Amino acid sequence: MAHSLAEEESLTDRNSAALSEEKINHINSMVVLPSTRKEYLSYQKKFLTWIGGNFPETLNGQGEIDVAKLKVRMLQSYIVQLKKGDGSTPGISTMDKIRSSWFDLYRDSKTTLTKEEENEISVFFKGLRRLDARMRASGEQAVVEGKSPISFRLYKWIEMEFIRQSNTFAHLDTLQSLELDSRLLRGIFR
Repeated sequence: MAHSLAEEESLTDRNSAALSEEKINHINSMVVLPSTRKEYLSYQKKFLTWIGGNFPETLNGQGEIDVAKLKVRMLQSYIVQLKKGDGSTPGISTMDKIRSSWFDLYRDSKTTLTKEEENEISVFFKGLRRLDARMRASGEQAVVEGKSPISFRLYKWIEMEFIRQSNTFAHLDTLQSLELDSRLLRGIFR
């Protein structure tokens, strides 16, 4: 069956539009990387548990958060009550990740925050940062950033385990890490 020139151009335009739509969807899906998405989902599950216990009216029939019913004050209340296992408050970077996961929740549900809500969240997090800085400066909160290094004794035990298991790659990798750490320490303490 022969197509007229206009029909062929229309078909090409529709194919091009479908490909463009597919490409746009792919680009939009890349806003959050899979590893980050996994972290966001972890924070969202904790928030879901808390919100279900404190504001059950925000859940829909499937037990999922109905984003349209969420209020900024709920996020603020959630963050204020957060405690780590040792009873201290989480660091500001953890709170920033929770904020990002909250925005991701809105993005996924294709719901937008109003300018007033965005401003409320922004002001709240600026206040959190200032409070965090003040508490660290006064000594009320520990000034610990990043991860704690492991002891040489533990390095040695790990090495012996790798040697015992004949895991050459892990053995060499650990030795390289130890060498880099010792160079860093020599540079700091010179």
